[in-house]
Amino acid sequence: MSIPLSELEAHEGADIGVSDWYPLTQDHVNRFADATRDHQWIHVDPERAAAGPFGGPIAHGMLTLSLLPAMVTDTFTVDGADMVINKGFDKVRLGKPVPVGSRVRGAMKLTGVRPRPRATPRSPSACRSRSRAPRARCSPPT
Repeated sequence: MSIPLSELEAHEGADIGVSDWYPLTQDHVNRFADATRDHQWIHVDPERAAAGPFGGPIAHGMLTLSLLPAMVTDTFTVDGADMVINKGFDKVRLGKPVPVGSRVRGAMKLTGVRPRPRATPRSPSACRSRSRAPRARCSPPT
């Protein structure tokens, strides 16, 4: 579904659609474990996991959550937006484990639309006063 930016507020509260299916293979889980350094046996050791509480390896909860941005993109786009930023997901719960070999997909609902004003660069004094402020967001010295 493609929604024009000018009509986005009209879709507030609407069910937008359902994403494509995403398979979760042992290879995906192993690569995610390498990237996150989470090599817990319940994820990466199929033989040991077979004797564990779930009868086999399960995907990392964070792996399934990391698929959400792709699922959103599958489901809808906003025409006329020059950039879309993922700021997070509200009220996320990991209800039950996802066995390796399963497929997952997401159902999207547009729960709110909050237009944001354009950000303005910070003044040099603000950059000096906030040691953690990224330099790219600070105005150049004059």
